[in-house]
Amino acid sequence: MKNILGFTIYSPVDCVYHILDPLGTYATLVVGSRESLLVDTCTGCGSLKEAVETLTDAPVRVVNTHSHLDHAGGNYQFPKVFMDPSEIELGRQYMENMDIRTAVLQHFDKLGCSMGSAQKAQYLSYQMENVSPLPFGEIDLGGIHVLPVKMPSHTPGMTGFLVKEKQLLLGGDSVCQMACLYFPESSSIEAHLKLLREISKLRFSHILTSHSKELLDRDNLEAMIECAENYASDQTCNYSDRFYPQLRGRMFLYESKKHRHAIIVARNG
Repeated sequence: MKNILGFTIYSPVDCVYHILDPLGTYATLVVGSRESLLVDTCTGCGSLKEAVETLTDAPVRVVNTHSHLDHAGGNYQFPKVFMDPSEIELGRQYMENMDIRTAVLQHFDKLGCSMGSAQKAQYLSYQMENVSPLPFGEIDLGGIHVLPVKMPSHTPGMTGFLVKEKQLLLGGDSVCQMACLYFPESSSIEAHLKLLREISKLRFSHILTSHSKELLDRDNLEAMIECAENYASDQTCNYSDRFYPQLRGRMFLYESKKHRHAIIVARNG
């Protein structure tokens, strides 16, 4: 673990850096011999681009798992970003909500961090003008091949990434220990369960997610599946989102047969 420009850097797998931004969201950098792939850009607070440039000399291709501002907020720092086409319009809707971006900056300031006035202006004026549709085909980074995987659940165009040689799945906010399905665009629990079962057919040993440094395994995936299978609304409690306080859901906490925990937060009602 090391700290670079306010970002905490972990390397749970060789050639893979899991990058924690000051507000608690992760981006993941996969470094090949010819090119590097940056999955997500965090909240946009701090200089992620500069931090990434200290980790690799290779050209960096930037992709988003989805368009929520805690994962695409730093897109303005890069010349080109790719995401699933269905996420682009959804992202613009979130970008138009200045209350969310202002709240992110307020969280950043409360931590005693700061951004220069020019960077704040960039952040607040950004409108996804550099985003293009993600081509769904294998990405050859040089010695490492990464396959985009559709994961419609948390959002309709949610995309995970399978790092083949590392047997590693980047699960974003769909294949994760806490699946948040309370957003208007999120899927039903039944559709989420179907997705998890499909993902279980892929070849991987480990999972990294967007909100945890923990390297998960297939037992954790089993817990996610069991959680969706056993969701019980009468065993839930209220939950509200710190970045989207207007959104609330019902949290269900589950312990699997192998004593792994998983959570689903579904829409009220």
